[in-house]
Amino acid sequence: MQHGIKINGEYLPCWYWANEKSATISLKRCNHHFPDSFREHFEVVNNTETITDYFENDRINAYPGEKLYDEIKQMNEMVEAKFKAKMAKKYGKNSEEYRINV
Repeated sequence: MQHGIKINGEYLPCWYWANEKSATISLKRCNHHFPDSFREHFEVVNNTETITDYFENDRINAYPGEKLYDEIKQMNEMVEAKFKAKMAKKYGKNSEEYRINV
């Protein structure tokens, strides 16, 4: 599974976060931006301020009750499951304890 989304044939690497209050898709790179066709349907947040050299990645926030919230939450769960499987393979059954104690 890749950590990103494909929009109009262009692959955009992303991070996913989700909890019971909100879910977020954030692009991994500052030089990547959600296309205008995507911005027509979703509110894209990017508070970059070039005068002060403050840069942010494009991100989309979704909240419970929105379809996008469920999709982001599902992607986040898949990424976490993949990470846990990788750690279990690398460190054995106690991978969760290892992660907490590091």
